[in-house]
Amino acid sequence: MKTLMSLVLRSSFNENFYLYSLLVLLLANFGCDPTPKPVKQYSLPIQEQYQETPEWCWVSVCQMVLQFNHVGTVNPAGDYQCGIVGWYFQNTACYSNCYLCRNNAAQSLDDILRVYSYYPATAKALNGGVGPSTITYNAYESSLGDDQIMAQIDAGSPIEAGINPDGYIVGPTAQHATLIIGYIKYDDGSLDVIVNDPFPYQLTPYPNPYFAAGGQTNGNGQYQINSNNFRGRLLWEQTVDAFTAVY
Repeated sequence: MKTLMSLVLRSSFNENFYLYSLLVLLLANFGCDPTPKPVKQYSLPIQEQYQETPEWCWVSVCQMVLQFNHVGTVNPAGDYQCGIVGWYFQNTACYSNCYLCRNNAAQSLDDILRVYSYYPATAKALNGGVGPSTITYNAYESSLGDDQIMAQIDAGSPIEAGINPDGYIVGPTAQHATLIIGYIKYDDGSLDVIVNDPFPYQLTPYPNPYFAAGGQTNGNGQYQINSNNFRGRLLWEQTVDAFTAVY
């Protein structure tokens, strides 16, 4: 009796295992893999730029936006970030030695917007009239939704995103400046954003906030992360978009 029961159980197990294996094979063949598949993706050709000092994330993001819009440098030695800082603090000793302002962070979003509005005219004058006279933009004290992100990138504009990677908001100005340069849309409706982050996390003891929020690196300071996690975990609170070069 025991032997007969064992045969019955073994036969039942083998049959169920066979049916399960067949089901898995059929689902795979009919494209029912549960892994989300990209249905649309686009990235702007913007080279990542690391910040040259611990406080110059805003300068680095300005550099990426300005160079993408064909704005030249004002620094005789070709140091783009140093040129921005020297120009911004031109009434101080930093005009002749930008690294005297190596610890100067942007105090408000207006500091960054001033660079986009007025720096291009100086650069144009110092580069033989080449380049735009100003960069126009839209600025918000909020993040963008997925459809807005895709619309901006599709229109050819990167998105400056002010985030708080420490996980808390301490004032009216975001802790850190980053630049969204692309996206990947999936068939389950989710969206990943492609972010140029100028901070060299790999060279510091600080934990990488993108990895903690489920993101991954694409190399050289560029990250791919779910848009909801970028908004919610990295606390995206300020936005500059619709960058347009005016000649």
